[in-house]
Formats: sequence, structure tokens, C-alpha cells
Amino acid sequence: MQYPLKSKAEKPGFSFLVKTNTAKHSYYLFSDLERALNKARVLSLTEFPLSIVYEPCQDKDGEWHLKKTYSYFSGKCYLEEDTKMELHVKFYIEAGQWLNPDEPLKKS
Repeated sequence: MQYPLKSKAEKPGFSFLVKTNTAKHSYYLFSDLERALNKARVLSLTEFPLSIVYEPCQDKDGEWHLKKTYSYFSGKCYLEEDTKMELHVKFYIEAGQWLNPDEPLKKS
């Protein structure tokens, strides 16, 4: 299942995207920071040593991109400061599967 996002300019209805730093593009979506951080920590301990927490941010053209906020390496959290915007949110959403569709997300 993929998160429903119609365009690059549509504001995502989530605050955080969590995924392992692997070729797998599947992701977890959260509105709550603590839940996102906990999932990233667990993933870094059980699936792959490096997991990343991204936040959506809007560029000057009105498109939504992802930006690294936190990284977990083997259970230890690192704050990512002054990171550049990654590809647009729609790219990440379409590249993988939404692994926690039952997670309550805020309304856009």
C-alpha cells in the first residue's frame, strides 16, 4: 500500500517518515515524534544498523521534499543539523510501500 499523495505540491498529512538506509524504499509514517524516533531506534537494532527519520519541508516553489532530521546507528540517536533537502516526498512515497497504514496521522 502507498500513502495517497496526488502531487509534489500537496502537503503531506504526516510529520515524519522513517526508513532504513538500504535499497529498500518501504517506509513508516508518523505524526508523533516520539513514535517515529522509537521506530527508527528499533529498526536500527533489529533490521539494519542505520535508520533515518525525515521531516517534510516545503521549497520556494511550493513543492514538498524530505529532510533528514535524525539518524539512528545501532540504537544510538544522532541529530542531523544543516542537512540539505532530499528528493520530493512524492518520489519516496511512490518508490516504496507504506508499512504502518493503521498509524493515526494528523489531518492535512
